[in-house]
Amino acid sequence: MKSNEEKILLKLAKKVVEKQTYKNLKNLAQDEIIHATKYAIITALEKKYEILSKKAKNNFKAENLLLIVPSKIKHFKVNYDKDEFYKVCKLLSKIEKEIQNVAI
Repeated sequence: MKSNEEKILLKLAKKVVEKQTYKNLKNLAQDEIIHATKYAIITALEKKYEILSKKAKNNFKAENLLLIVPSKIKHFKVNYDKDEFYKVCKLLSKIEKEIQNVAI
């Protein structure tokens, strides 16, 4: 039976982790699932950050918002709180929209 922490982490992972990786996470042994899910979420957020960093060249507002992202990810790593996760995702989404607006 899955613990409450596992359920929350899997729910968060479903939002940012690739589908195949998510399926693999669900099939892991119970003692491995929490650590692997945490790692997968952090990796997905950092990957998204790197992609946006490359796209944000010469975009002042996006570049400044990107400066906040690493510390937000570190703050999420402290306790893996879902509210912190949503703050990071919202910030990444805001940056992505800013990049798209300037590109148009």
